[in-house]
Amino acid sequence: MWLEKFDFEGRLVIVTGGASGMGSACASTLSELGADVHVLDVQEPATTVGSYHRVDLRDEHSIDAAVSAIGSGTVHALFNCAGMPQTFPYADVLACNIAGLRHLTESIVPLMTVGSSIVNVTSAAAFRWEPQTEVLNEMLDTPTMAAAIDWFGDHPDLGDPYVFSKMALSLYTLRRAPQLAPLGIRMNAVAPANTITGMTDHFVEAVGQKTLEIYERTIGYPSTPQQQADVMVFLASAAASYIAGVILHVDGGFLAAATTRQLKSKR
Repeated sequence: MWLEKFDFEGRLVIVTGGASGMGSACASTLSELGADVHVLDVQEPATTVGSYHRVDLRDEHSIDAAVSAIGSGTVHALFNCAGMPQTFPYADVLACNIAGLRHLTESIVPLMTVGSSIVNVTSAAAFRWEPQTEVLNEMLDTPTMAAAIDWFGDHPDLGDPYVFSKMALSLYTLRRAPQLAPLGIRMNAVAPANTITGMTDHFVEAVGQKTLEIYERTIGYPSTPQQQADVMVFLASAAASYIAGVILHVDGGFLAAATTRQLKSKR
């Protein structure tokens, strides 16, 4: 009976970034559990899914076209796995990782019903978002995707665009979850530490291998995409039916060690 809580049979789910990395692992796992999986990505997935729609999260029209193509049926879960690393242009990273993601999410919400779930992918690198609350709220108060992109244009000094976008996504999750909960829609997020995906080389280029290895010092090794996908699927399942507004750090103990000043020095 308990295992039935992980049954996604007949449920329509959307996975952004479902062609690679955590998104691909998430899409494959959901398919195995019976879900009707619809992948939104700039590249076509290698595995069989319910449908694939090419989407560029930097482009509002691309997002709207994909949502329209999915139709008016009930969406039971949305997994926001797509993202761009900081090696891409500043404005593109911010547009994709938070402005476009938010626009897509808000476009899908009206298609959701009681018992639906949204799972965002933020980052362990964004764990110090609270000191930035004022500027993050200012950005999140922009009413539209176009307004958010204009806001980014007026703020060319936000630092690492990947980290800022993930900070914004963390706060977006916390702000939006209490508003969606009364509708029976749960929003949560995972905050992965270093995970080996196609983006890893980009992160090495941007911050260096030694910086990435800081996130591994507690448990001793990086995460796999499947380890992240397992938690995302759990958060969207009936087994997590009373979890809402949580940023779950899937980081091998990094946050705990950093918070309590127990990060071990590399020998």
